[in-house]
Amino acid sequence: MRILVFGASGGLGTKDLESSGWVDRLKAHLAKESGWKIQTYNLCVSGNTSDDMLEYFEKDCETRSSEYDETVIIISVSKNDSHTNKEGKFKVSPEKFRDNMKMLLEISKKFSNKIIFITGDKVDESKTNPFLHFDYYLKNSDIEKSKTTLRNILKEKDIPFIELKDIEIDSDGLHPSTDGHKKIFKTVKDFLIDNNIVKL
Repeated sequence: MRILVFGASGGLGTKDLESSGWVDRLKAHLAKESGWKIQTYNLCVSGNTSDDMLEYFEKDCETRSSEYDETVIIISVSKNDSHTNKEGKFKVSPEKFRDNMKMLLEISKKFSNKIIFITGDKVDESKTNPFLHFDYYLKNSDIEKSKTTLRNILKEKDIPFIELKDIEIDSDGLHPSTDGHKKIFKTVKDFLIDNNIVKL
C-alpha cells in the first residue's frame, strides 16, 4: 500500500521539536507495524495553497501510484487558503477554494477509491493578525467558512474527512505544537485503522 499525503507546513512538521511532524510519525509507525508493506509519501509543501497544490497534484499522484499497490490519498487542507492581506483580499477566493476542492477530489478519483480530507483547527488570532511580519491575516471565522464549504462537498460525494479539534498550537499561534503533532498523528492513525483503510 502507498499513502500519499498532501498539505502545507503543518504536514512538514513545523514546530514539532521531537520529530518531523505528524506525517513522518505516521510514516514510521505504519512502516514498522506493517513490516514495511505500507509506504507513506510526505508531499507537503510549506506555504501551499490549493492553487499551488493543483500545479503538481496530478503529476505526483501519477508518479507515486502503482498498479501493483493500493493507493490512499490524504489531503490536509491548508489554512493558507483562508488568509487575507491587510486589505482583506483572500489569497484564494471562497469561490476558487470550492472549485479547487472539487478539482482535487476528481483528480484523486483517477488514482484511488480511498480518499480522505483533513481540515485544520483554530488559530490564535492575537498572533495571526498579522502572522509575524508577513502580509498574512488569518481569522477563525474564515477558516470555519472554508471548512463548511469543504464539508458540504464531501458529504454530497460521500467522501470521509477528519475534522481536527482541540489541537494544541505552538506559541506562533498558527502551527501545531509538538503535542499537537502527536495528537494529529494518533487521530489520523486511528481513523485509518478504525475504518479499515489500512490493516496492520
